[in-house]
Amino acid sequence: MRKTSKNVLIDYMAKVIKENEKFLREKKKDAFSIVVEMVNDAIDYTMFVVKRWKDHPINCTIFFFILHILMPSSYAILADLLIGNLPACFMELRLMLESLAKCYVADLYPEKNLFFEEKLLCIRTGTKRRRNKHI
Repeated sequence: MRKTSKNVLIDYMAKVIKENEKFLREKKKDAFSIVVEMVNDAIDYTMFVVKRWKDHPINCTIFFFILHILMPSSYAILADLLIGNLPACFMELRLMLESLAKCYVADLYPEKNLFFEEKLLCIRTGTKRRRNKHI
């Protein structure tokens, strides 16, 4: 059976991923374990937050962070590590850290009934909200 150009690329990528996984498991076991643990922690945090804030998730920026940044980024870091895209791993870690800090500060915003997007906007612009208007 002759391989098409599509199969050659997919086969090459699969080979690289297998080689990188073997290398990580044998030589850099700690780094690989930490990344896998981060994915598992993201799953655990998601379950915790869903149970805790199931009634008011739209007011919680940490809920937004976990579902839209932590979960996809932790899976992306694992995939990028396996394909050898280390710069993307560091970029995603930075995105996660900066987003966590911003969401944490936004959750400290005094007006608790704001939608999480409005809290983040207030943090970004440095404004205070009063009666549905930014001042």
